[in-house]
Amino acid sequence: MQHIDKFLEIQYVNRLGVYLTNFKQVKSRNWVFSHTCETAKPGKKLKARGSIYEIKENTTFNVKCFHCGYSVAFTTLLKETAPVLYDEYQLHRYRDQPQKIVSDPVVVQEAKTFVDANLEGLIPITKLAPTSAVMRWIDRRKIPRKHYKLMYVAKNFYKWASRYKPEFKESKDDSPRLVLPYFDLHGRVIGFTARTFAPKVEPRYIHLRLDKDIDFVYGTERIDPSKKIYVCEGQIDSFFVDNCVAVGGANYSTPFMNSIKSNCVIIPDSDWKRNSQVAKQLKKAIVAGFSVCMLPDNISGKDLNDIVKAGLTIEELKTIIDRHTYTGLTAQLEFAMNKKF
Repeated sequence: MQHIDKFLEIQYVNRLGVYLTNFKQVKSRNWVFSHTCETAKPGKKLKARGSIYEIKENTTFNVKCFHCGYSVAFTTLLKETAPVLYDEYQLHRYRDQPQKIVSDPVVVQEAKTFVDANLEGLIPITKLAPTSAVMRWIDRRKIPRKHYKLMYVAKNFYKWASRYKPEFKESKDDSPRLVLPYFDLHGRVIGFTARTFAPKVEPRYIHLRLDKDIDFVYGTERIDPSKKIYVCEGQIDSFFVDNCVAVGGANYSTPFMNSIKSNCVIIPDSDWKRNSQVAKQLKKAIVAGFSVCMLPDNISGKDLNDIVKAGLTIEELKTIIDRHTYTGLTAQLEFAMNKKF
């Protein structure tokens, strides 16, 4: 039986939504739209309901119009409505399928590790001495060792990054930075976030996007869509909760966020309580139906990394997050009670 990548299919359902009238998600793995039935009078669109939904696990989504009886696989609707998008989807599916091995005798060779060319010139922190300044900085932040493989260092950041922004060559500051690559679902580098090690250097974070057609979300290649997905702001913060991504700010209305709305928890930095602009985005997410964690004031720290540095274990942090997660009217009430402006 062919495996269906549900996470990939959900992404393309939401991308198809821009081609459909009155498209919206009504619940987990179920979307509706206005279908133009063949029985409609010339020039007139009936307000019939079309639905995209899951019949059972490991099968492609089904599409049905409950007025005219139109019923096809999601991939058929995708091909009929957006052929270019369909071709792109098929290419992604093909790349994900395991290749069949011919039964003829073969010579077993040592596997070669693929390294994206965009990582050239960066130093994996796993190759640094434990006593180095960078590793001491990592240790102070209590970053779990299982995430070390995701972090790199650019010894002369601006010189390295000038391949993407030539104007960086003119920078006088060329100190090292921690570099966190962003990957798509196929392991391709689509961008970077670089953080300074120095406490007073500005800007503290520099973002480089290589593919502007993909949502700039950190950690999407590591999440399991069948489990609860946690969404924080900072890339390093995402290391302290399992199945967590970072959106790099308070924008919760992107296509990616809409695709996981029914299965995610937003964990904002605590500054939302005093920052009206950040709070505005958070309230918008609450009204849109997202589940939101609002940590109590007695939890010390601006973000998840600060909280762990202050003494909480990762297990204790997860328990507190789940205990203080709210949705709907309860979330709106907690929002009103916690804001400080």
